[in-house]
Amino acid sequence: MIAVLLAISIAAAPAHVIEVPIAGTDFVSIAAVCPLPQLDPLGRAAADVLAQVVTNDNDSYTKQEMRDLCIPGGAPRCYAMADHMTIELSVLPADTGAGMRMLAAMVSTARMQIDVMNAYLLTEPYRHKAVWSLGLDDQDRAWDRLRVTDISGLYHYVFRPDNITIAAGGDVRAGAPQSAWNEASQRWVRQHATIQRQGVPFKDFPRVYPSHVLELRGPEVSPADPKLAAKVLALIALGGGKSSSLFMDIRETRAISYRQEAILWPTLNGFVPRLLFQIKPLALDDELKQIEEIRKDLLEDIDKWDVNTLARAKGFGSIMATTGMELGPLYFRPTAPLSSSVEDQTVLAAYWRMKTGTNWDGDAMSEAFTAVDLPTLKEQAAGMLGVSLPVLHPAPKEG
Repeated sequence: MIAVLLAISIAAAPAHVIEVPIAGTDFVSIAAVCPLPQLDPLGRAAADVLAQVVTNDNDSYTKQEMRDLCIPGGAPRCYAMADHMTIELSVLPADTGAGMRMLAAMVSTARMQIDVMNAYLLTEPYRHKAVWSLGLDDQDRAWDRLRVTDISGLYHYVFRPDNITIAAGGDVRAGAPQSAWNEASQRWVRQHATIQRQGVPFKDFPRVYPSHVLELRGPEVSPADPKLAAKVLALIALGGGKSSSLFMDIRETRAISYRQEAILWPTLNGFVPRLLFQIKPLALDDELKQIEEIRKDLLEDIDKWDVNTLARAKGFGSIMATTGMELGPLYFRPTAPLSSSVEDQTVLAAYWRMKTGTNWDGDAMSEAFTAVDLPTLKEQAAGMLGVSLPVLHPAPKEG
């Protein structure tokens, strides 16, 4: 449930805008991240619909006007994950003010358009998503019980002045994004948010999936965990690239999976390490047996790691921390890890501040990777397997 938020007549102090200047770029990417409360299936469905509503018409702009003000490929988009919602857009440097005004309009005066909601609800619950996407996000949605008040109430709870973290990256002129946001948001005030109703999951018709995503999941990690860097490095050694343990065991030796990854996935209170691999469907007992065999093999492989394993993981991690890369384990988007793009570096800056209360510092993270020794790397990797339970997405058919 979400507590009632009372309206006030005085706007809160403008949010601090994190600046991420990136040499060689000719545009400005703007990202706003807002933490979500604990959501039940009804609230999770409301968040997905809200993501569609926010980037449509508001009191200042139509959807088309916002698209026209953005650079090609930089039109506003919004998505929800278990712990946050993100809005992104990209504009020319001269239009930084317009970008901030668009953002302010989306988070303060979005129109709850029934046709937009219905268009999404008529297709999304029945859309055949990729099995990998289903494996990543297995949260239930109560699509069939949604009301407009569920979506508008969540809107006013999530998008409020004291609940937003903003970053501007790319061709940023020092002070310009903050000044633009201060002006754009000066009339934004807290709004009343209704208590969210509770809902049961939407039960769709039975489906036969062409493949299954199996998973080994480690214990939840706090953002303040002093061994966070070591855990990230362990994920890189386990599942980053073609020399990783996952690739060599599941892809090369067993030849049962084309896609396998070790990722750090956001949760409401932190992150969770996840090792996922997509396989041909088997009977339940066979899949449970297979995942236990894989867990055993991975533990044996970890025991054989040497200084070369450590050096490779550190090199991989340093590149990921300082420049970003598509094969990194930081899954702060719904279906893919953060990359080296300007947009993703901007999202990382806003998300990391929202999640940890500190700015992302790639150089400091790289130094933390350097300080990890081989016994620590092995210990953290084994801990992700030794206490984990197999999770199967979606549930396999009985044999």
